[in-house]
Amino acid sequence: MVDLPDGGGAVFTGRLSGDAGPWAEGDALGAVVVPGEALLELALFAAELTGRGGVEEFDVHAPLVVADAEDAVTLRVLVDADGAVSAYARRDGQDGDEGDWVKHATGTLAAEGAFDGVTWARDDETYALFLDAAARAAGPRPDGEQRLTHHWRGASVRLDDEGRPVLAAEAVDTRAVTLEETRARSGGRDALYHVEWVEPSGPAHAEAVPHVVHVCPPLDEAAPDGFRALTARLLPVLQQWVTDERQASAKLVVVTRGAVDGRDLGHAAVWGLVRAAESEHPGRFVLVDLDADADVADAALPEEALRLGEPELAVRDGVIRVPRLARATAADSGGTPTWAPTAPSSSPAA
Repeated sequence: MVDLPDGGGAVFTGRLSGDAGPWAEGDALGAVVVPGEALLELALFAAELTGRGGVEEFDVHAPLVVADAEDAVTLRVLVDADGAVSAYARRDGQDGDEGDWVKHATGTLAAEGAFDGVTWARDDETYALFLDAAARAAGPRPDGEQRLTHHWRGASVRLDDEGRPVLAAEAVDTRAVTLEETRARSGGRDALYHVEWVEPSGPAHAEAVPHVVHVCPPLDEAAPDGFRALTARLLPVLQQWVTDERQASAKLVVVTRGAVDGRDLGHAAVWGLVRAAESEHPGRFVLVDLDADADVADAALPEEALRLGEPELAVRDGVIRVPRLARATAADSGGTPTWAPTAPSSSPAA
């Protein structure tokens, strides 16, 4: 706790990680909605240390979601001289980058002596008992429905005869938490990772491996029949390649245009076919995607591209990029993550 000058008040700071906490297990992707009871306990703790002893009103406006076991957030609780309390959280970013502060709850602490506040040990076992007591105060919940206890009035803690914390509250309200809301507030980590196309960081080999270049022709028809016709023409090329013993030590470099950014869906289908062949014959193929408007006759690839040893590459404005898994960035806090093709000028989208 840090006491604030000029008018009083206090600031409390803590940290919450996905691998700690006695609340329920996460969903199929590991995301956990931190119970409203846990946020209420922060307010009660602030009331205890500021001599107020209880919480008059407390509203959780935005669910606090821990995306997975590796996720961590910094917590900050502010109490002003009049007893107004607010709870904030900021997600710890990758590589030292931190997210924005989000206000999750606001309320009012009771005046001094309004409730019989008590001090209780906050070890893991006792804390779990508190959360259980708070959940009981919130009332039964429908099976299989995730709910957030979002409003408390007149909340205080007393100890029973065995020294265990018991929560008393004048009123408690809960509401359902949707899957879309959980996803939107989990830092955008629906799939936990996504593909980013970045410039290669490793050194290139001195010489390119033996290879043969196959340039895919443009689509005859930008429709499903055209996609099927294009892949049907490529299939025997791939089959012949893997059975030709003379090319056993060489790679077939399949060149497409506009495949990885979705500007040419026919060439995107080619990537799917070649990836399937690569899974059965590892190391026999290289996929290179050029700009969608690249000249068909210009099969000259950047010389470095064939010395990198990468199975998949994209060349945009002469810059070579390779796919890498990366943590998904935070989603727009106002809605559900969406997908849309990205312009290929700087970074292709997968």
